[in-house]
Formats: sequence, C-alpha cells, structure tokens
Amino acid sequence: MTLLSPYLYQGIIRSGNKVELKDSLNYAIATILDEQLPKHLAGAENIQPITVSPKTRRDLGTYLYRVRLDSEYNRRKIRRVKIPQQICEELQQEGAQFVTVFVSDGHARTTNNYSNMAAASRAANATLALTTLAFTPYQVGKVGKIGAKNASIQPYSSSLELFVLDVQKQEVLKYQRSMLYLPPTNPFTIRQHLTSLFLE
Repeated sequence: MTLLSPYLYQGIIRSGNKVELKDSLNYAIATILDEQLPKHLAGAENIQPITVSPKTRRDLGTYLYRVRLDSEYNRRKIRRVKIPQQICEELQQEGAQFVTVFVSDGHARTTNNYSNMAAASRAANATLALTTLAFTPYQVGKVGKIGAKNASIQPYSSSLELFVLDVQKQEVLKYQRSMLYLPPTNPFTIRQHLTSLFLE
C-alpha cells in the first residue's frame, strides 16, 4: 500500500459564492492529515509515500474528478471508470499496486459574506413561501421545508474523500466521502472525517 499526497482545494468566500483558493489553508489541512492518519488507520506508519510527475498528477486529478461526479449518482459506476493506463504505468514504476489518495475541499465564508448571503436566502425562501401560498395552497409546509433546505447558506463546508486505487486492475477498489458543515481546518473536523471514512 502506498500513499499519494492529497489533492487539496480549500478556500475563502469573500463575495457571492466564488471560492478563492488559499495555499495556507491547504497546508493546514495537509499537516492535520499527516498528524491524524496514524490514529485512524492501523499500520499507517508503514504506508510508503510516493511522488509522480506533475503531468501524471494533473491527469490523475482529472480522473478522480470524473469519478467523483459519477459516484454521486451511482457508486457502482466507479469500478467501470478505468484508470488511464499511462497513470497506472507510472504508479507501478514507483512500486505501487494499491494507492491511497485523499481529496479534500471546503471553504469558510467571511462574516460579511455569510450575513449577506443568509439574508438573501431568507428573502428567497419567504418569496417562495408566498408564491406557493398564492398558487398551490395545499403544498404549503411541504414546499417550505424543501425550499429552506435547498437555499440554506452555511458559513463552512468541509469534504474529505478517500480513494483506494488498484493500479494493476486499473480500477477504484474503495471510495468513501464524508461531508460536514464545520470549519475545514479545525482538527476536530478532520478527526470526524477520518472516523467516518474508516468506520464505513
């Protein structure tokens, strides 16, 4: 078993819903993962870290992104989305058969952004409720709940995904995702993610 350095997409939302990626936040996540992983995965200290060329890392990132989209709809699909051969060949040259990869993304909103977006969300929900009341009174309550859930604005979002790749068979052996609305760089959040990923 080998471990590839994680793919990290941590950022701050200052205005609207646009995420500004921050290297400092990515570094904080990588540091916490290094500290926490041995506490959740037996034998983690014996997993060998490997490096790959920048091109292979980009290509693998593109592949993982496609798998993540497919898995949202049907987790069984991931076995049929073969890992490109050139990626597997380079990983095998590094002495790997099974490769563990983490993908971490998340954001924190600034206080002003959260206040403004939450106010806009409440206004949108109120408008939806009034429209529903005017045109379909028998759905009031049911639609109100759905609207509030879909339009809710969270100050934080944190996701950690685990992939175990079999590079000989060119397939994903395991895929798990943990999603929390907690500060992404908080060690507690990472502990919760790892507990969820390795208990399932």
